[in-house]
Parts: sequence; structure tokens; C-alpha cells
Amino acid sequence: MHTRQGTNQYKKQRFYHQTDGFRFSMKRGTFYSIIAVLAVTLFFSFFSYMSRATEKALAEGSVISAETMPVYHEPTLNPNVTEREQNIAIIKRVWGKDAEVGLAIARCEGGYRTHAVHYNNNNTIDEGQFQINSIHGMPDMQNATANTLYAYSLYQQQGTNPWTASKECWSK
Repeated sequence: MHTRQGTNQYKKQRFYHQTDGFRFSMKRGTFYSIIAVLAVTLFFSFFSYMSRATEKALAEGSVISAETMPVYHEPTLNPNVTEREQNIAIIKRVWGKDAEVGLAIARCEGGYRTHAVHYNNNNTIDEGQFQINSIHGMPDMQNATANTLYAYSLYQQQGTNPWTASKECWSK
């Protein structure tokens, strides 16, 4: 059976809106694409706001954990301070009294490098200065703050067990 443009089947493929003599029409795929772009924009705006709130809280010396702020965005780097120095400062701030252990682990695992990546034979990835494994399902592990916060939460729960592979290096 051949379908003509004026039939109901044709109308089902389009999104129609009519008000006071003005008729708006577009293909449903286009309509859904516009809605998707708006949703993604709103999503990223929210997480940008969360990133600024995290940076402000850290600057004020507030305690932040991976559970309270699950997504982070890389802070703007100070051109006068190296990545290594900034990462060491983040570790000291987050790990507090346990900073010595955190600094030793980060030195051996990722060399204080924010974007350190290791691809494992079991198809998982270790990321960031603490080499957090992808099996944990945490986003943004190549972000120094997020990586440090999650590493500290692991340390609080499991001690140094997540980093036993590099213990020979950091236990000295």
C-alpha cells in the first residue's frame, strides 16, 4: 500500500505544533536532536557550577570527600606553579594528617602526574596520580582533585591495600 503525504501515517513521522494560525512542523528526529542538545548543555552547565563550588570549598579549607562531590572539573592551572607542586598541595590538603603516606603512594604510582594512564592486561585502566583502576567506576580520574579525593576515601576504607603492587617503592 502506498502512503500519501496527507495521510495519518505521514503525520506520525513529524512533530506538529499549531497556535493561532501559526503552524510549526519538523521531523521528529530533528525535534529530539534539539531536545538532546539542550539536555546536554544543561547537564554540563550543572557540573561546571559544581566544579566552581568545589574549588571555592577547597580554597576555604573545607573538608570534601568523593561521596559528597562525585564529579569534578580540572581547576585552572596557575602558570607560576608546576603540575607536580599543585598536585602535592592538593594531596596535603585532602589527606591531612595522612599526607605523608598519600605523597609516597602518589609519587610511586603516577609520579604526581594528573594524566598518568596505565592500560592493564585485563582491559582495565589505571588513571591519575594515584592510578585509580577503572573497575571502581569513578568519573574524572584524570582530574587531580577527584583522583586524590577518591584515593583518600579508598585509603580510609581499605588502608594501603589498593596500592600493594607498588608497596616496595612507597614503603621506604
